[in-house]
Amino acid sequence: GKIALKATVTSILVKNNIAYGVQLENGDQLFAKNIVSNAGFHVTYSALLKNQRTSIAEKLKKITPSVSHFCLYVGLNKSDQALQLPKYNIWHYTSYAFDQTFEDYKALPNSIPSLVYISFPSAKDPNWAETHPNMSTIQVVTSCPYEWVKQWENSSWQKRGEEYEQFKSKIQQILLDKLIEVMPQVQGHIEISELSTPLSTKHFCNYLQGEIYGLSHSPERMSELGLRSEQEIKRLFLTGQDLVCVGVGSSMFSGIITCMQILKLKAFPLLKQMMFGKY
Repeated sequence: GKIALKATVTSILVKNNIAYGVQLENGDQLFAKNIVSNAGFHVTYSALLKNQRTSIAEKLKKITPSVSHFCLYVGLNKSDQALQLPKYNIWHYTSYAFDQTFEDYKALPNSIPSLVYISFPSAKDPNWAETHPNMSTIQVVTSCPYEWVKQWENSSWQKRGEEYEQFKSKIQQILLDKLIEVMPQVQGHIEISELSTPLSTKHFCNYLQGEIYGLSHSPERMSELGLRSEQEIKRLFLTGQDLVCVGVGSSMFSGIITCMQILKLKAFPLLKQMMFGKY
């Protein structure tokens, strides 16, 4: 096969309700027997198929994007072993009143987050100590209502202005303080830290509101039968987390589902054979 780099897709080509290719930003067109979109249902139908009338496109208007997020990337000048950084993830809550503290946090920008997720990527990498001696990395993630950054959504990456940088700086310090509160041994060993916002996710991943988990996991989403691989438009297939549910495992499994649809395989007998018998 071929991989096209720096090749933004502007639309999926459809004729007589059959998908047959994609249009690139530079004017090139790529053609294929089957078209598979992993861009998510919202992006696929609102951006790549915006001129196509489909029933699922109308239903998607009632399903909101999932939560957006901040992510703090931290580089340290000591190894994971020296700092005793774990291989597991930490979910740190400020209170057992999960719903109320989350609502309070969303209502007040620059407030202390009700939840932070702390991950230790280098500690999980068996080759890290050999390739990057005396260094380690940490990620600190928390939610961010898109409304907090919406005023800068029409600005360009790295050119969003001083007010935006000041906003990021405040959030960055809040998350650094939270990291040191949870893992005090890292204090004095942080060499570099950088914050991403929902606008960063929107820029690099093209999600409508910089959402971290595609479609919101609401009752409306879970009961919508149109969220499936095979679509009304023939030869068009969707895959990714919107097909199943949130998480790495389900995203990977969605690829199996999509392949089975394309190859017209009976899913459950084949999966049973793969898991419990010879394959």
